[in-house]
Amino acid sequence: MTSADILRQMINEATDQVANLTSNITQIGSQISSLQIEDDAIVDGVLNIVSSEVQTYLSDIKLPTFPVGSSVVIGPTYNVIGYTNQLTDWEIIDSTGDTIYQYGGIGWDGDTAIVDFLDEWDFGNDYLTRPLTSGASYGIRPYMANLNIANGILEENRDKVYDSISMFERFAS
Repeated sequence: MTSADILRQMINEATDQVANLTSNITQIGSQISSLQIEDDAIVDGVLNIVSSEVQTYLSDIKLPTFPVGSSVVIGPTYNVIGYTNQLTDWEIIDSTGDTIYQYGGIGWDGDTAIVDFLDEWDFGNDYLTRPLTSGASYGIRPYMANLNIANGILEENRDKVYDSISMFERFAS
């Protein structure tokens, strides 16, 4: 078989390869869309709800047990989704700005309601962010990231195979 014969065979097979790659790209796109819907459900249906419940609990249940003029302060990493992040960037401060109550620190009383809230948030956060390299494969966001990488590779391959049809034509005669 000559080089021209092999190139002709490649050209003839390219259309099927492009169709198969396109099908795979579509399937991965569907998987990514489904995972995004699950991600949104966990964020909106679990994490944001628990985050709000913690703030309400701190304001309505805990705060009244402290001196008048005390306030709940929510920190910048509160409800920030990320692997190993927790819903603990909050504190109750007194009127002078001193911390008088914080999770696991000053004034911490082991409040089981707060612990339960944080366990729920931690579960949802971990479900979203667990790295695939951790020995588990349920982390939705790392899985979506890998699917996006795979999708990009397949698109590059599809485009190159498609372009080969016209690029190799001159050499396949």
